[in-house]
Amino acid sequence: MDFHIFLGRLIREWKFQYGVIKTIADWTILLYLFIPGAAIGTMIYRSWWVDPPIWSLEMPLEVYYIVLLLLTFLGQYRTFTEEADKVFLAKHKPLYTGMKRWGYLYSAASQVLGITAAVLIMLPLLLNIHNFSLSDSAALAAFFIGIRLLISSVKVYISNIESVWKRKLASLAMYNAAANFAVLILWEPAWLMFIEGVIFGAASVFLYYPRTKLSGYIDQEVAIERKQRVKYINLIFTMANEIENSKVVTKKKPLLYRNSKRMYRKRHPLNGFKELFFKLFIRDFGTLVSYYQIVAVIVTAIVILPPLWLKLPISLGLLLVLYLWLLNIWDKLTLANPLTKKYQYNEAFLKARNQAAGILMVPAVLVAGAVFCAVLVYF
Repeated sequence: MDFHIFLGRLIREWKFQYGVIKTIADWTILLYLFIPGAAIGTMIYRSWWVDPPIWSLEMPLEVYYIVLLLLTFLGQYRTFTEEADKVFLAKHKPLYTGMKRWGYLYSAASQVLGITAAVLIMLPLLLNIHNFSLSDSAALAAFFIGIRLLISSVKVYISNIESVWKRKLASLAMYNAAANFAVLILWEPAWLMFIEGVIFGAASVFLYYPRTKLSGYIDQEVAIERKQRVKYINLIFTMANEIENSKVVTKKKPLLYRNSKRMYRKRHPLNGFKELFFKLFIRDFGTLVSYYQIVAVIVTAIVILPPLWLKLPISLGLLLVLYLWLLNIWDKLTLANPLTKKYQYNEAFLKARNQAAGILMVPAVLVAGAVFCAVLVYF
């Protein structure tokens, strides 16, 4: 009975994800992409066995390890728990725990297949270029499978931490430990890598499997399932330029300006509006990332564009784009609150808008100017 419940939810999950994919590509488009892609991919993969590509000859072995390490960070155990389970399945514990065990087995199998598929894709390059044997490749796969299963188990415990910053620090420590272990295998024999992979896999079972017998974490499991179910939707929204991704803000004490200290000694409307915007700007991580990305594009354009006479107008144009973007961010952050929206036609508000955008332009102009001067000196 528990297997039928799990299987029904798994099929519904597949149908839901297929519906998500259909929102961006019809089945005919997928068919036209899949058949040629499979044929071309098969031919390319076969050519790797016969004659390795030129670019792979200069690729160090560490690159393969980095790719596998990044794949281990994507692991996540699924329980397929739903909100209604609090009412029904929680009262029928054998059904609930049995469904969770099937979800655990499915998640573990999918993670094993993911790493195995990645190693199989790399196999012709590992054998022909880096002189790996089949046993070496199997040991490599076993090591990263164990790491991925262990990371998936530790993630569950990290998600129980209520403090956001403690949770982030714990995640960072986990990823750092996994990266350090991945570095050590560069000098380890294959048999030791295999044993370590088995130990990591056994540790993951020891950490996670007892939780499948418990029903006290149903709220956390429902939250994880919600996040996992919509991850492809979030990916589509991230890649779609037409959709503005508004981050859901939860009320918590900010890291910067925790006590809301004054930024300006002189208190008048002009400084008040600027102080409000600067605090909102600095506290919004997404806005800071976008600002950094625009500045990075400007610097990249200065460095990469070959004609020297083309660097200056392109840089000035991108700086103008940054200024207009800052004006738009002012409107987005300040006019979102009805209390400040009523001042949108106030003279001090409009003057502060231009001054704040100009102040935030200073770091970008200084960085772009320094890079431009360095390029002039170099050439």
